[in-house]
Amino acid sequence: MIKKEKPMTPFADRVRFFALTAAVLMMAAGCQPLRTPQASPVPEARQPAPSTAAPAGKLDIFRDALGILRGKTVETFLRIEELEGKYAVMAADVDETLTLESFTPVLEGRKLRTLTDLRFREAAADVLNRYAALLYAVAAEGENGTDTGVDRAAEELAGTLAVFRNATPPDGIGRAEAAGVFDRVSAALDGIRREPDRTAALKTLMDAAQVDVQRLSSFIIRDHGKFKDLVDKMIRGIVESANARRPIHEDYIDPALTAFDARIAALIKESREIQSALDAVMAGFAQAPEAHFAIRNLLGRDPAGLPALQKLLQLAREAERRYRVLESDVIRLP
Repeated sequence: MIKKEKPMTPFADRVRFFALTAAVLMMAAGCQPLRTPQASPVPEARQPAPSTAAPAGKLDIFRDALGILRGKTVETFLRIEELEGKYAVMAADVDETLTLESFTPVLEGRKLRTLTDLRFREAAADVLNRYAALLYAVAAEGENGTDTGVDRAAEELAGTLAVFRNATPPDGIGRAEAAGVFDRVSAALDGIRREPDRTAALKTLMDAAQVDVQRLSSFIIRDHGKFKDLVDKMIRGIVESANARRPIHEDYIDPALTAFDARIAALIKESREIQSALDAVMAGFAQAPEAHFAIRNLLGRDPAGLPALQKLLQLAREAERRYRVLESDVIRLP
């Protein structure tokens, strides 16, 4: 006997219809089984790329340091010249009739040519100062988008070089040796102006200048001990002459005597400060080539502290403090 299926109720039909429809829709949508989401991989930390920017800040320090040394050199040399003049007056024979040669400074039987030696060294300091300004202008040009500073700095360097090359070199320095300073720098300037990469321009310029930075520094500091000896001999000569010229006095509180002695004491103090300043500025210029070389090696690499540059600035600041202990008034001998 065949068993007949019971006819489906309207409710069952609806349930079956909805079930089939849901199945078809799920297949059409391509539903996949639920999965646990995976965490995205964390990218590896990258080291910052080396900086290729021109180190304008460090070159600004280099420029400032050489500017300080140059200024203090000029002041020190001027004080030596003034002391030489005072020595000539004090050493003159009061019993002889004055002539145009009466106050020519003569020390140990020889006429002094201090002015020539000092002017040459001062001109060398000027060249280094202007060169440092050019380096900064080249580095900063990439920041402000104009080459006006470079043109100005280059022209000022050229003018300073002309003065230096016309200066009479002291004994031991050949005129040809001095005249050839910065020839390579001058030749490189046109290419530097056309070079769009400031770092590349600085490399070219500093490579061309390194030997002459060393040479100029050596010109300045060469035999600087003889100037210290000169100052010492002149102040001793002044004191010796002062003893013969001290005002006649009845007691040690005589105003004329006190004033005279105070001026001589001030000269002695100044002479010691001049010697100290000579040591300070010469130490600074001796450090300049090393600082220049350190900055050149920094180009195109990560900026970092440069001990050589820091040392240069330290020496410049120490030189800058010279003469603060002296009176500001000009000392005049009677």
